[in-house]
Amino acid sequence: MGKTTTVMNLAAALSRANNVLVVDVDPQQSAARWAERAGDDLPFDFAADVDPNNIMGLRDLDGYDIVPRRHAWQP
Repeated sequence: MGKTTTVMNLAAALSRANNVLVVDVDPQQSAARWAERAGDDLPFDFAADVDPNNIMGLRDLDGYDIVPRRHAWQP
């Protein structure tokens, strides 16, 4: 019900003043398809992964101010 649209638009707005990484962990990968269509025009970084171990490691990345997740799974 608009969750992907909300996350992607919020990330775009936040990326105007922050380094943003969106992580799509939803098995449907709706945000990943959105990001693929945007290509180089996407104003923030994007990752798609459903492996909890990989997702937990994203917290340790340097250089990002905000990491919103589009998720079905919550760590």
